[in-house]
Amino acid sequence: MAEIAEMTEAKAEGQDLQECEAKLSDFFKHEMSTWIATYHILRHVQDGRLYEPDAKSFSAWVKAFCSRESVHESYLWRIMKAGRVLDENVDGGSEAVEGQRISAEAVCLAEKAGRDSGNVSELLDKAISGELQRKDLQEAWTAKKREQAEAETEAEGEQDRQGEQDESAAIIKKSLSNRTWFVFHYSFHHHCKSGNDEWPKHREKFYQTFDEFSIDNPMTRQPMRIDTLIVENLTNNGLPRKIIMHGVEIKVSKSDLENDRKMSEYVNYVDYFWVAVPDNPEMIETAESVLDGSYGILTCSPSRAMAVKREARRIERPKFRYLAIESLAVKLLPKLKSW
Repeated sequence: MAEIAEMTEAKAEGQDLQECEAKLSDFFKHEMSTWIATYHILRHVQDGRLYEPDAKSFSAWVKAFCSRESVHESYLWRIMKAGRVLDENVDGGSEAVEGQRISAEAVCLAEKAGRDSGNVSELLDKAISGELQRKDLQEAWTAKKREQAEAETEAEGEQDRQGEQDESAAIIKKSLSNRTWFVFHYSFHHHCKSGNDEWPKHREKFYQTFDEFSIDNPMTRQPMRIDTLIVENLTNNGLPRKIIMHGVEIKVSKSDLENDRKMSEYVNYVDYFWVAVPDNPEMIETAESVLDGSYGILTCSPSRAMAVKREARRIERPKFRYLAIESLAVKLLPKLKSW
C-alpha cells in the first residue's frame, strides 16, 4: 500500500513517465496480485497527463507502450475498466480491495451481470469475500446475455438489421475465398505477368483462406480469432515456399468499426492486416477516418466484387507470427481417429 500511495502522489514528488512505465513492465508478470497497482499507475499517468508531450492522448500512449512491451491493449483497458468499477461500487474504492484474490476479469463480469439490475456492489462484495467464484459470475453474465438476446428478438427491426449484417459478413467471407480480386490487384499494381493469373510456370502457387482462424494468445488462456486468414505465396518475390499471411477483420456496421479495441492486437500475428467493409460511402469514410494508416481497406459490393480501397503496409517482424504458423500447422495436420 505504501507503494500505491507513492504513485498517487507521484506528480508532486516529481515521478516521471519513465518510472511509471518501468513499474508497469515489472507488474505485467503478476496479473492477479498486482493488477490494482497497475490500475493506480495507469490512472496516475492519465490524470496527471504524464503522457505529454510523448503522445497526443492517453489512448495513443497506451497503444505505443503496449507495442513496445508486447502487451495487448485490451489487457490494460480491462484493468482500467475494472479499477473504475471498484472505485464506483465498493466502499473505500480500489485501494480497499488491494491484496484480495479477485481478478480484473471477475470485476468486469460482476459489472456486466449487475449493471441493469443495480446490484453491481452486491455481486462485487460476494466475489471479494469468496462467496461467488468467477464461474458463478460468468453464469450470471451468460444468463443476462440470454435474456437480452430474447428481448432483442422481439424487436423486429433490430432483428432485420442484424440479419442483414450477418448476410453482408457472409458475403464478404465468401468473396475473400475467391482469389480473383487478389491476383488482379497484385498483377496490376505490382507488375506481375498480367491480370489473367499468368504466373511463372516453375512456381508452385497457392492462395487459401481460413475463416474464424484461431490463434493462441500469449497474454491469456483464451485464443484469439481472426475473421479470415489469407495464406499465399504470390507476393513473396519468387520464393515458392515462403508464405505470406494476411489477417482480415470484417466490419459491417459503423458502431462496430468505431468501437473495436482488439484489431491492433492482430497485427502482431500477420504480415499484412486488412479491414473489409461493405462498399458504401458511410462505411468507407468511417474506415478511412478511424483505422490505423498501416491497415489496408477492402470493399465488397453487393455483387460480391472485392476491391482494394487502401493498400496494406507490410508489418515488419510481427512479434507473434510464429504462433500463427503453429496454429496453421495444427489446423492442417490430420486428426488421429484413435490413440
